[in-house]
Amino acid sequence: MRDVVVVLCMLSACGDDGGAAAIDAAGAIDAPACVGGKTVFLNRGGGTFTAGPNDNASTNTTPVAGNMARTLAAFPFGDPTWMAVKQCVMQGLAPFNVTVTDVDPGAARHHEIVFSTRYWDAGNQGVRSLSNITCPSAGLPASGIAFVFAEAIGDMPVAICDDAVSQLASVIAGLDHSRDCKDFLGTFQPACGMRSFLDREIACGEQTDRACVCGGMTQNSFRGMSAALCQ
Repeated sequence: MRDVVVVLCMLSACGDDGGAAAIDAAGAIDAPACVGGKTVFLNRGGGTFTAGPNDNASTNTTPVAGNMARTLAAFPFGDPTWMAVKQCVMQGLAPFNVTVTDVDPGAARHHEIVFSTRYWDAGNQGVRSLSNITCPSAGLPASGIAFVFAEAIGDMPVAICDDAVSQLASVIAGLDHSRDCKDFLGTFQPACGMRSFLDREIACGEQTDRACVCGGMTQNSFRGMSAALCQ
């Protein structure tokens, strides 16, 4: 399969599920132990991001910046919302033995989710979140960056968390939108409760089934995240 690099941009509205993201590792009994040890930085302070051929959270470079530097404002909501978002992300990533922090790791290798106010393109203010997808065949990134534009979502911690975790999964594991509302990649589906990374094959697509960006008609988000975070 040829290497594919695309941008995953989420515009559709999806409601707050009303609770923190759950962990669904029921199908992981036969999976090898997750070594983990990787770091995910939750950036609520904004910053300036420049264009680059690959994502690098340590240098704030990413292909989605386009042809100019993008300066993003800090997360617009207060500490209670932030703590709820952080807890939700931590719970969602718990099966993969990662360190989730809101303290900048600096030059140390890490993945990053940037929580800001609004998308830099004034003509597309409905964009909720954004990331670059590099398919596994091209080599999974060691330092991915995902963006969440919280003003387009509203002060809803679970909805912000769902967008954040799904975009992280896209940039670091090449995962596409899925057709199961219980899966973290199923954010285009009507809300149906707490989400997790499901250990089963799920059709790709937003409103209808379609081919996955990185090939095939289905994906397993739990196994994809394990490949990205457990090695």
